Amino acid sequence: MTPMTAPSPSFPADVTAFAAESGVTEYLVPVWEMTRRVFPTARRIAPVLEYDPEIAGLRWIVFEVEIGGMTVEQYVDLHWEWDRELFKICPSTHVCDVGLHLDIRDA
Repeated sequence: MTPMTAPSPSFPADVTAFAAESGVTEYLVPVWEMTRRVFPTARRIAPVLEYDPEIAGLRWIVFEVEIGGMTVEQYVDLHWEWDRELFKICPSTHVCDVGLHLDIRDA
């Protein structure tokens, strides 16, 4: 699998507005860069604002990572690594404002 090229991070307006409102603006670029390090073969990394379908007003930023070509164990290990690295970047009071979604494409 060919590694993703390294474009500058770009954040949608709703993501940046939520980040400012939640006090996580300073963590966006470091989390994006960390996500690239943890998933160097990702085909795409896209930060999006996600809404809870059951709890009105509950939102968070999700880094959607399109990836493939690994075993289930490798996906799980990388997800745990991402979680550990997130706690090195964000204070524990803000990690709930950021999440990860692996879009696994093994076809």
